[in-house]
Order: sequence, then structure tokens, then C-alpha cells
Amino acid sequence: MDFPEILAPCGNFEMAKAAAYSGAKAIYIGVPGFNARGRTHDHSLEELRDIISFCHSYGTKVFFAMNIVFFEKELQVIAPFLKQIVALGADAFIVQDVGLICFIKKMAPDQIVHGSTQMTTTSVRSIELFEDLDVKRFVLSRELDLEKISSIRKNTTKELEVFVHGALCVAYSGQCLTSESFGGRSANRGQCAQSCRLDYKLIVDDKEWDTKGQPYLFSPQDLCGLKEVKTLKEMGIESLKIEGRLKSPEYVASAVQEYAKELESKVSNKERLASTYSRGMYPGWFHGVKHQELVMGEYSSNKGIYLGRVKNIKKNQLRLISESQIEAGDGIEILSLAKNNSIGTVVFFTEQKGNVTQVTLDRKKDWTWVKEGFKVFRNHSPKILKEINSTISPTDTKNKKLFSIDISFTSIGNVNVKIHYAQKTTNCISEIRITESEKKLDTNYFKKEISRLSRTDYVLDRFKCENLLGFIPGKSIRKLKTEILNQLKLIDTAISPPAIVCENPYQNLASLDKQKSTKSKLIVLVRREWQIDALETLNVDTIYMDFEFGRQYKTGLAKIRSFGKKAGIATLRVHKEGDDVHLKMIQRLAPDVVLVRNPGALHFFQNSNLTLVGDYSLNITNSMSFEYFQSKNLERILPSYDLNAEQLEDLLNVVDGKNIEVNIHHYMPAFHMEHCVFAKYLSDGNSWKDCGKPCEKHKVEVVDHKGESHFLATDHECRNTMFRGKPQSSLKLKSLYLNNSIEYFRIECLHESAEDVFAKVKTYSDWIEGHLTEKDVMEQIDAEEKYGVAAGQLFNFQNFVDRKKTTN
Repeated sequence: MDFPEILAPCGNFEMAKAAAYSGAKAIYIGVPGFNARGRTHDHSLEELRDIISFCHSYGTKVFFAMNIVFFEKELQVIAPFLKQIVALGADAFIVQDVGLICFIKKMAPDQIVHGSTQMTTTSVRSIELFEDLDVKRFVLSRELDLEKISSIRKNTTKELEVFVHGALCVAYSGQCLTSESFGGRSANRGQCAQSCRLDYKLIVDDKEWDTKGQPYLFSPQDLCGLKEVKTLKEMGIESLKIEGRLKSPEYVASAVQEYAKELESKVSNKERLASTYSRGMYPGWFHGVKHQELVMGEYSSNKGIYLGRVKNIKKNQLRLISESQIEAGDGIEILSLAKNNSIGTVVFFTEQKGNVTQVTLDRKKDWTWVKEGFKVFRNHSPKILKEINSTISPTDTKNKKLFSIDISFTSIGNVNVKIHYAQKTTNCISEIRITESEKKLDTNYFKKEISRLSRTDYVLDRFKCENLLGFIPGKSIRKLKTEILNQLKLIDTAISPPAIVCENPYQNLASLDKQKSTKSKLIVLVRREWQIDALETLNVDTIYMDFEFGRQYKTGLAKIRSFGKKAGIATLRVHKEGDDVHLKMIQRLAPDVVLVRNPGALHFFQNSNLTLVGDYSLNITNSMSFEYFQSKNLERILPSYDLNAEQLEDLLNVVDGKNIEVNIHHYMPAFHMEHCVFAKYLSDGNSWKDCGKPCEKHKVEVVDHKGESHFLATDHECRNTMFRGKPQSSLKLKSLYLNNSIEYFRIECLHESAEDVFAKVKTYSDWIEGHLTEKDVMEQIDAEEKYGVAAGQLFNFQNFVDRKKTTN
């Protein structure tokens, strides 16, 4: 196959130019107001059109990112805007929301759509579930190793896109509710607060744990897959993606150039790559789970390239052991691990002796705290930045697009021009006429005049003349050149947007007549075996089990049924390639209900005879996504936690509440991650094979910068979930629920004792039956919960505006 596409990030026009000049085959850029990087510049339609024209002139495709979840009211009004966006002629849309994919495909069936990494695509089953959506390409989750990527590649004909470079999220994309839970800033809405980059205290069995100078528990090193791209190429992966829409043009240029070198079997320069931005360089999950290496925990911000360690320092003379070349003018940062402290400075003078470099620093700063062994990084290199900028400067003729023209004409008549440019060929007949003459045209003069293109984006590459009899005045030649440039401009700006076949797909959805619910069924989700016993005598319809170990389900199932209640089992939140063992175990046990948490599991169970309930992690936020997932044989659906009360009400206005399940009390799941904090800090192991399973022996909490504690739990595949310490209650929405025919109310437990579970569920049961008021419940629940009850995102009606948002 041809080299895979290098897909570069674009946050502004300068980044688009850097990508095109550097040879990127495609860029991705956010659609104004609806993309997963809320802090990027919101481009106008005219700016987007100019970027498309420019990139297409370089043979670079443009993908529009609309990778967020959409709310009901947004779908109701988005049609006119979407028509304008489609008309711009982007090469593809990158979309997260299944409802939006349905909307786009109904409006413009020929519009190419790529499934965003926010869809949490981790297996062939996930891809096959969405076969009827006509998604051309899927962006795989970053948690997949090369073996699993290869397996997916062999078992699907869909195009695949793989992240190879940039910031690495610790949580699965599309499954991180941390920003949502802590501050109402949803990552699924492009407003990630980067909570993973903060420092946390680790509490083990109610005592603070020494993290040995590594307080950034959830901050992984940046992804660098330079050495893996050839393997991905050999697999047949179509696109290699670079993260970084909030970075710089220099970052884009260096990344595209270095990955292109690797694909072309040239020598890449990792140091040059890290000089533009780096939190450390690591191959992520490409080679499997390695908990001791992925998250270093020492820092969470840009440090550039690691140079070495301090040997000694005297006044402002620093000696360090380093194999790298350090030059005057470089910016360096010295990091103290023990104190979690650092200081930056400019290098004034260097002297190299073997692997020891003596560096002269700013004499005005205090260096007495710097000790032997401290790490030293270079975070700024004028030399490297100058070299990178020389490759992307718009005045550099080396970066201007070469085009070739063939000019042929007869001795008498008009000039026929054939232009080949940007992989396109066009013909035009000029108004310029050739006058009769006995002498031949001076082709050297002709070529010289046509070649005068220094103030344009073009350079003449090939020139051909035929039938040389005749004469063209110099003024006419210059006019001919103008006509050629105008023709090139038409090629640049020519677009072929897909046809609009439905002006507004949303208008086909009608509101439903609602009947007030007359019966309510209580569902309790338990995460500990002993919690089941507390529910024996309570008015509970169904008990969901969400256990860490599969061996616990069989006995739990028998016990629940002996109580005369329905038994359900929750799938894992993520189904990775090769993870069918857990699904087959559920299938074998045949519970009364399967709580489905991911598309792969839904694909596995959709044609079974089991009752299926879709959970919050399917990210269903609007009627079109609700309608789509319901068509996959889901009996009920619990809407996404991204909805607040108003947005939930908007959804309930157009879907049948009898097919809805709501959480009235739960702990918000924040990070859901492949990384295991238990193994990283409570063992020396890199995976479950050698960690000693500390999760079975210890209770672990983390404390954030506000002093709030949050709980860590593991699942059957050792993935960690951080649950917010304060549970969330939606008691205030009782009328909304009942007036919209909702009958199924869920309570989720976490770590509570059997006694606490009994008290909590009994309280809510009495409330549902009308024996207690909302005030009564809140007083009792707040007393028994360790950290009290929070209103949560359901009651956050503030329209969040990022203070860092760029304005026009």
C-alpha cells in the first residue's frame, strides 16, 4: 500500500500551513461551537473555506471535527448550520454522537463520516454494531496494543485511524466524566478541565501513602509512536493521527516531518520532536500494559527533552551528566523530585567534556537548593525552532507548491493551455491570439516571462511549446500568465460537496403524549457480595451485580433469585478485542437482565433472548441516538450523565419514558482507565501478572486539591474507575420522572456496608411509595453518607465559558 496518511492537528490557519508545507496528507479542524477542543479558535465559515482551499491546493485533505455529544435542542436547530458546513466541501466529518451521524447521513447520504475516538472503539464488535451507519473510518482508542490493532485490522474492511503522537489521556476517550463531575465541564462537550494533570494525595486503608515524589497519579507521559509506525503501515492502517490542536505550528511541522521520515525509512530526530512540546516520550499502550512506566508521576506539564542529571553545582555553575548537546540560549528546567519543585532559566555559556557539560546559569537566581541527581530538561532550543520555522515560512520558496503547465498553440489562432496541478488537469483556450510571423517564437523569453511567479504560491516546473511559428507580444504573454493564475485559483477553490437530500431530518420526530406513571420499580446496583443480603426484605424489583471477580456472579445470581427478585449482571465498561470471555460468562449464566455498557457488548447480546438495558456509558443524549440504540434491542436506556435536568426534560419530551431508566442515587464514575493506580503505587509490577493484586487487599482513595476524597475500584480486567466521593441524588426530579411515564428508578452502591445499604435503599423505597418527603430523605441520606450528597451536574444550569477561549 501507499504510505499511510499522516493526519495533523489544526487549531488555526498557521497550523494548517505548517501541516501542508510539511507534507501532511490530511488535517483535522474543529467546527465552530461543536468540537472536542473548546479552547481552540472558532473559525468562521469563510476561514474554514480558505483553509480547505489552501490545503486542497497542496493535496491535503481537511476533516471537520464535530466530536461531541449533542443535546436535543441542538439537534432541533442544527439543520441550517449543518447545511452550510456540508456545503464547504470538507473531505470528512469526525463525529462522536451516533444521533448526529444519523442526522448527517439522512441529510447528505454521500457525506463521508469518520467515527471519533470518543466513540470508544476498541474491538471489531464495536465497529460491526454500527455497520448500518455507513461510517467509513473508525478512530481506535489509544489503549489498544499492536496485537489488538492488528486483530481489528484483519477482521474489518473499514478504514482505521490510530493515534501515534501527542498528549495521552489517562482515561478512555468518551468515558471520562471527571471534568463533568468536579466542575460541570464535560469532556464529551469539548471542555475537558485536565483533571488528570493535577496532583493528588493517595490514601491507602485510611492513611496517607508516600508516593515518593510522584503526586501526579493520573498524568501519563506523552505518546510517541515513532518506532511503531512502520509496523502500523505493514498492518495496513490507513491513517496515523497526531494529537495537538492546542499546540503550535512548530509542533505540527516537527511531528509531521519526523513521522514522515520514519515512514520513508529515514532517520528521525526524537530530540527535535520533543523540543516543541513534551511531557516525556513513551509508546503508550502499543506494547501492552506497563503501569510502572506509563505514568511517571513526577510532573504534568511540558518539560521538553530530558538532558540528564545534576552532577554538582557551585554558585551559578552547573555540571550535569548528559549525552545531548547543550548550547547558549537554550532554556532548561531543573526538577527536584523530593519537593516537587522546579526552576527554569536560560543557558548563558556551555563547555562540554565527554559526557559532562558545565553550564553557566543566571547568577541572580538562588541555586543552593539544587542537589546532585536532580533531573534537567531542555524546554526551549532557539536553534531547533529556527530550523523548524525555516521549513514552514511562507516566504520560503522551497515550500511553495510546484505546478506544471503544457502550452501548445498553432501558428495562427488562439493559445491552447493545458495545466496539470495538484493531481488535477484542466484545459483552457486563451483569448490571446498568435500573430503571423516568419521567425520562430523566442521560447526562452516566453518561458522566462511565464516563470515570473515570485509573488504567488506557484512555481513553474515544466514548460512545453509546440508549433513555434508566430509571435506573441510581451504584454500578451503577461496577460496569458494572469489567465493561467486565475485558472489555478479556480482549481484551488473548486469543491464538490455532497447533495442535500433532506433539508431537516429532525422534523420527522414528533412529541409523544405522556401518561403519568402509576407504578415504580426500584433497581439496586451492588458492587460487593455482602450488599445483596441487605436487600432480601426490601421492595426491590431488580438487583444488578457489578463485581470485580467473575466467580462471584453465580452465587450472587442464585441468592437474588432465592429472594424472589430479578438478577442482572453489568458488562465491563469497555470491551477490548479478545475480551469475549466476560461476555460468554454472562451469556452462560443467563441473568434476567444484562446491563450493557459498551457497543461491543451490545453487538454480542443484541440477538439473544436476554433482556438488555443500555447504561449511561453509551452516551445517549438525544432522541436520534436513543432511537438508534433502541433499535438494537435495548428494552430500556439510562441517558448520559452529561445531561442536566433541563436537557433531560428536553429528551423526555420526545421519547417514551417507559423505555427510560434513571439513577436517583449514585457515585459519579470519573476516570475510567487502563492504567492501574493500585499496581503503580502499591507494587513493583507492570500488570496483573506480577503486581500481587493489591486491589484485593487494600482500600484506596485519592484526595484532590480541594481536599475531597474519591474512591478507586477495579473491574474484571483490572481497569480502574475513580468514583467521586460525594454521591449524587436526583430526588428533586421526581415529578419530572413520574409525569413522563418513567417506572424504573436505580440506586447504585459502592463500598457501603450491608447495614448502610439497607438504610439507604429503605429510605428511597419509602420516598418512592410516598411515605417520606424529599426533605426527610435528604436528611437521612446525608447523615449516612461518608461525604454527604451532592446536587451534581443534573442541577448545573450554568452555560460554561472557558476563560481561555479565544475570541475573534
